[in-house]
Amino acid sequence: MRIAAPKNLNMVALGGASTYFPDFILHYALSPILRERVGKIVLYDKEPERVEIVGRFSRRVLADHGLDPSIISVSTDKEKAFEGAHIFLNMMRAGKMPGRLEDETLPLLYGLIGQETMGLGGLRLLSRQIHALQELIPAIKSNAAKDPYFFNFANPAGLLSMAVGQMTNFNTVLGLCNIPFEIRIQIARALKIQRSSLSGQTDEQIADRIQIDSIGLNHLSFFRHFIFDGEDITAEVIKFISNPPANFDIEKTEDIAFYVDIVKEHGLFPNWYWQYRMNHADVVEKQKATAISDFRAFKVMQWERNQLDAYANPNSPISETLFELVKRGGAGYALMATRALAAILTDSKDRQIVSTKNSDSDGKVFIPWLPKDIFVEVPCFMHRTGPRFDKKMDSSLPEPFRSSVIQEADAGIYFVNGLLQNDPDLVLKAVWLHPLIGRRLPQANADRFLHEILKMFVAN
Repeated sequence: MRIAAPKNLNMVALGGASTYFPDFILHYALSPILRERVGKIVLYDKEPERVEIVGRFSRRVLADHGLDPSIISVSTDKEKAFEGAHIFLNMMRAGKMPGRLEDETLPLLYGLIGQETMGLGGLRLLSRQIHALQELIPAIKSNAAKDPYFFNFANPAGLLSMAVGQMTNFNTVLGLCNIPFEIRIQIARALKIQRSSLSGQTDEQIADRIQIDSIGLNHLSFFRHFIFDGEDITAEVIKFISNPPANFDIEKTEDIAFYVDIVKEHGLFPNWYWQYRMNHADVVEKQKATAISDFRAFKVMQWERNQLDAYANPNSPISETLFELVKRGGAGYALMATRALAAILTDSKDRQIVSTKNSDSDGKVFIPWLPKDIFVEVPCFMHRTGPRFDKKMDSSLPEPFRSSVIQEADAGIYFVNGLLQNDPDLVLKAVWLHPLIGRRLPQANADRFLHEILKMFVAN
């Protein structure tokens, strides 16, 4: 029997001044379930001017869909913002784009990859994110409704969600990523070339009929076992990608095209971020030769200024302004979030890929070769009480992928525990064990570099 959540729920967006938020509101407006059940939305942020701009544009989106714009309010007062909240959406980026630019460039000084969600840059961001949330958790616990839902959009999604779970002990804490959805989109594009019956359908319509399996961690996951309308199309997709026809635009399927050899050998598709581990040295050298203005953080900084100007303009076309979010990257987050939330609120048992703790309420581990506390990115059935593992899925993984996932999981647990327990020894151990940090440092300078790196997290 389905036990749906009550109506008139209150929602809070942490980091509500995010340029992503209006896209969430668009998908909220398109969701009959969320429109019916969520009656109040508060945008909480420390930047009053920016959150007002995002809030006003979000109200325009609601009004454009014939909905009451007054359900959206903005606040810089955490006590008032969190009062009676049933749902939290975390969209914060502590340090904002200047911090991201450092995350992408500073690691290069140590011969490490410059990336804002993994390696040294990812741990720098994670450190700031955890410290920012530590300032808010007490107010959440004392003002929110009992055991609220916590949906984490923010990177590094898996480790940050794990930290939130440890800080709050909420029953439902999950991380969301758009990449599993993007993989399905790319499979849909391949299917459209092969099957004339799909002509005229959008990539999204076809992707909704595709089911995939995922095993691993956020941004270190691997996809396989593709089902389309109940039919196993894995062999068909692998054969197609291994030898695509001339009329297939392989550039639009970079996640798949980059790993053709792996697909052929193992029958699985690595997450796009695997390239940073597979070609670490080449990527570092390329990044070192890159001008500051060509780094992703710098470009996003400029894009955000323009996007906020568009949000602030009361005459900006709503649909065109929202479409600009595609250029920002990360398309699909809002769609994934609204679907996950709607599925949980209606106890639908819908199968979705999310980041969740690698053990259930009874302590039973899902992926037996990973620690029980790490958050894994796997298919789950969405219940009123939170996600539950699809236990029929194969949880094995071939080498060398399995070893890489284990190493990063161990390092991530040490790092999160080190920050939460204020234990520099655990942080140092995490940095040393991390396959994209300690194992990549020049041996002659490794000890000195490790202690320099440790100071970053003490300072943050």
